[in-house]
Amino acid sequence: TIHRYIYDEIGSKRIREEDWDLIIIDEASMVELPFLIYVLMRNKGKRILIAGDPNQLTPVGETPDETQDIKGYSTENIYTILDLGNKLLTSQSKPSQKIQIKHINPNNQNQKFNVIILTYQYRSVRAIGDLYSSLFYNDILDHDRKSNLKPFDISIYNYSLKIYPITVFKFPVERKNPALRIYKGPRGSSYHIFSAVLAVELAKSIETKNKSVGIISPYRTQVDIMHNLSKAHNLKSTTVSTVHGFQGDERDVIIFVLNPPTTSKKRLKNTHFSNFRVRNVAISRARDYLVMLMPDLYLEDQLYEEIDSLVWRWVLSHLDSGGNLLKKDEDEDVEVYYLDLDNEILNRILNNIEIYKHLDVNLYPFTSSAKYTFFVKNKGAVDIYFNSQLTKEETR
Repeated sequence: TIHRYIYDEIGSKRIREEDWDLIIIDEASMVELPFLIYVLMRNKGKRILIAGDPNQLTPVGETPDETQDIKGYSTENIYTILDLGNKLLTSQSKPSQKIQIKHINPNNQNQKFNVIILTYQYRSVRAIGDLYSSLFYNDILDHDRKSNLKPFDISIYNYSLKIYPITVFKFPVERKNPALRIYKGPRGSSYHIFSAVLAVELAKSIETKNKSVGIISPYRTQVDIMHNLSKAHNLKSTTVSTVHGFQGDERDVIIFVLNPPTTSKKRLKNTHFSNFRVRNVAISRARDYLVMLMPDLYLEDQLYEEIDSLVWRWVLSHLDSGGNLLKKDEDEDVEVYYLDLDNEILNRILNNIEIYKHLDVNLYPFTSSAKYTFFVKNKGAVDIYFNSQLTKEETR
């Protein structure tokens, strides 16, 4: 990594002391400026190629001003300094187009940089590529994979579902239902129990189709819960990680769990939940199928309406008032499941979840008939008892 450039060695010689002909810095959006500047200053006159995406995650570090972007995360990188993100998106970009970016340095000198814009994406099928091109790249992306893969069938608790290239599950958020409310875990990280269980149950069923699965959430506690549940199910082809941990990676199927935070409306824009770079990275990890678990926050209040609408508006643009695709053809691409309180699959999952308050002294009811028993405490640890021998709906 660029952090090891300063001190690491190749044989008996430090990397920084090598006389390199070409230096390539990849994933540049996550490179902190001091490390990048060190490499540039150390290699004056050398060929240096800086590769990355201005619309992906910024460096992880300290933020001098807590009112700027995400608290605790640095937002400055090579792209923000040169304002490359806005300049690239406002230029009528074509594949491999070269443009010049002018920048006034602190000495009031006009400097020019050659920038090659790569607008051809090779990872995702057309439907998924269209989604992140529309949301985050001003519709400038073209796709190597021109068609979508066919939907496939899965089953959860004997309930049949069909997974499309883009599949959206809208799950309820309710304060009065312990499985549907938003909790604050250790270090203030948010989690939502129902969506965590749903994500793992989906991954378990999708794995039977010989597909690799990635489960992604913006929040560490949610990830830890889903990671432990996936281990309990002995899932072999499923990786669970935060969005930051997944940058640069990909899977056949991505399950993006957009569990909401517990925060005030004033601070909502400064959360991972509302950060467009977080959503961009999560969505663009999917090769063949993207499954999004999105909160139906209108049932709770209007707090998240503005944030929820960005991805949701795109989905609704593909559906009529009855929730059906506006244009159904052989490349069917979008499906939406509304998991309201009358939905059968929601109730089948809820029947397999029991939740208890985590007290200072706890007597665990190991005779529980639920598949998942959670012991929760605000801002505290989450304990889970997994009953692998009994699943109500699966044993009927």
